[in-house]
Amino acid sequence: MATFDTLSFPPMKNLIKIACCAAALSGMTSAARALSGSGVSYTAPAGLNDPGWANVGSIVGTVGSVVYLGDYSGGYWVLSVAHVGIGNSSSVVLNGTTYAVLSGSIVPITNAGGSVADLVLFRVAGDSALASLARLTVSSSTPALNASVTQIGYGGGAESIGSTTVTAVGSSPSTIDGGAHNTYFFQSRSTTVQTITGDSGGAVFRKSGSDWILSGLMQATGDDSGYHYTQSVDLSKYVSQINGYILAAVPEPSTYGILGAGTLALAAAIRRRRAA
Repeated sequence: MATFDTLSFPPMKNLIKIACCAAALSGMTSAARALSGSGVSYTAPAGLNDPGWANVGSIVGTVGSVVYLGDYSGGYWVLSVAHVGIGNSSSVVLNGTTYAVLSGSIVPITNAGGSVADLVLFRVAGDSALASLARLTVSSSTPALNASVTQIGYGGGAESIGSTTVTAVGSSPSTIDGGAHNTYFFQSRSTTVQTITGDSGGAVFRKSGSDWILSGLMQATGDDSGYHYTQSVDLSKYVSQINGYILAAVPEPSTYGILGAGTLALAAAIRRRRAA
């Protein structure tokens, strides 16, 4: 079990994944909630100091959110959580346009010890409209306790935005799906902003000076003592790995399948050595 640097932390049994048909954790009784409530807007608010509204999209045919990182040397890179089930035949909607996932481009992101994180990177067949969207900067540091973060997701079939406050930071990877993915995370909460089924994979931004930084992806939700909690993947733990892919020269998509397979094989080898 992970340990936490925390001001207030809800029981793990109160957290569930926020994707379609996600199985609840043992002991979970409450339903998944949505990015909704009095602190949420379903359109980009007028005069919004925009953290990346157009970069957050949805998945065709299933429930979940994705975040477009930008065009890097002709590679249109997208990030989401693994448990939403992105596959080679998937398509995503970004800024109102549907884009196919490039077969063979999906890369599983892993932890330093080799275990697979709840995080997946992939490319889509983009166009000039997608290329014109801003590149996002992935954070190299974990949000501080009490920091305000802005969440944008596609839960309930509509894009929405709301702000929460960071209350807990995991010091080691934790799992929400029976051990399939072990992921560094942080938690935030609000009494008015909730996350719903479909917000999984949506963006969590924080302000750094005058710039917006992509700090996390929404992963799980739960209620405790009058607060609505969101658990998010801590992208600072994976930024080197993410940048290693998106900043490299763009190879054929099949090459990423080979790299991903190699990563998983290495993870399995590490586990076998530890077991021995």
